[in-house]
Amino acid sequence: MPTAVIKPPSMEISMNKPVPDSLIDYASTSICSIQTTLPSNKPTQPCLPDLLLFIKKIITDLNLPVLTVLVCLIYFHRLKRALPKSYSTEYGTAHRVFVSSVLVASKYIDDQPLTSKRVVESVGWNVWSIKEVNRMERTFLNLLKWDLSVDRESLYSYLAELRENQHIEL
Repeated sequence: MPTAVIKPPSMEISMNKPVPDSLIDYASTSICSIQTTLPSNKPTQPCLPDLLLFIKKIITDLNLPVLTVLVCLIYFHRLKRALPKSYSTEYGTAHRVFVSSVLVASKYIDDQPLTSKRVVESVGWNVWSIKEVNRMERTFLNLLKWDLSVDRESLYSYLAELRENQHIEL
């Protein structure tokens, strides 16, 4: 007789609540850590907003569920582990990584996933084209070696880590 998988109450994720500021702050800090360029190398076009404001705007504009943001962060950490130790980035890499990871996470877990067009509309048409966002997404997938699986145990483990180490409650 098969047994039902029961979620521990402490691991429930409320999909009706907005993404908490603490998770947005953590996402910003984590994703910013990928950037290796100095601010003085910042070009004048396209001018990108502060990463925290950028992430908050996308999460709010696109009404992202908590689960999508969590899977996005799991993908980001996989990407960071896969990078060579001597990698370097250019201006805006953190912004591009966030957009790519959100798109990929949404397409992996949502019944009605985000589209590149919706992301471009949220970010602003003057920043990236749909073609550029599609290229960023493909590059992100290639860096992950197309490994998008996130099982329940991995998600619960990540949640427990966020609660214990970052004091983030969802």
